[in-house]
Amino acid sequence: LCTHEEGGFCKIEDSFINRKPLFKEKFTVSVSGEIIPLALTSSFVYGKEDVIKGIILIVEDIREIAKLEEQLRRTERLSAMGKIAAYMAHEIKNPLASISTGIEFISHRLPEENNVKSYIDMILREIYRLDRLIKNLLSFASRRPIKKTRVNIVDILKECILLLTPETIGKDIEIKENFEEGELIIYLDPDQFKEVILNLLRNSVEAIEKEGEIEIGFKRMGNNVIVWCKDNGKGIKEEYLPHIFEPFFSTKKGGSGLGLAIVHKIIEEHGGKVEVESEYGKGTIFKIYLPL
Repeated sequence: LCTHEEGGFCKIEDSFINRKPLFKEKFTVSVSGEIIPLALTSSFVYGKEDVIKGIILIVEDIREIAKLEEQLRRTERLSAMGKIAAYMAHEIKNPLASISTGIEFISHRLPEENNVKSYIDMILREIYRLDRLIKNLLSFASRRPIKKTRVNIVDILKECILLLTPETIGKDIEIKENFEEGELIIYLDPDQFKEVILNLLRNSVEAIEKEGEIEIGFKRMGNNVIVWCKDNGKGIKEEYLPHIFEPFFSTKKGGSGLGLAIVHKIIEEHGGKVEVESEYGKGTIFKIYLPL
């Protein structure tokens, strides 16, 4: 159980030698390649003349607690970054509109054969790209409150698959439906939940280079429903996984890094949670947990 810190110091060994009880001391162990967080509490059993007769060790598996703590830290980071994003988007939007208007005015007054016009058109394309980014920022930071209504989740999932079909053109992708039931009524915001599913499906399409499979499904789990989107694409590197729900973090060239941040925010506002599991080179699965 002993894990040494820098310099060879071990809190557990130090506790035994110097008779210092531990209380929920956190450390990790590796079991079959999986890093498991544990908490250790110790106390000493004394006999006559203050002789130690034994030691009581309580080892707790705190994987679920660690997940909740990380989720709380992520929520706090997203909240802070959302406020910054909203401020920056509002500050940039007005001058960008003025720049765009001025450049368009100049462009319309230049003859088509003018060499400068190609550069102006390039500037306009970049301005439009920035405008789309700002709209995404505002979508992330200043979303309208969710409006829950009674919907059949199967209808939403089928509609998202239909909407995604044109985006799979040029790739050999099979989309599989894994629905436990033909109907499941749940209270949620249909438009915002549709945005969640489309974001996840698009990520799966982009993760598959030429051919592959995407599975979208759901099932009941007690008082909750779990919805998943699974693909056998290129996967996500392990070091990236803790950051994928953070705004502006993207492993895709030209990506804004806001899609999954928006997914996380919408699901959180529905009282649910979203998790990801991925193996680089083999695929990814996103799981959404929602209360029924």
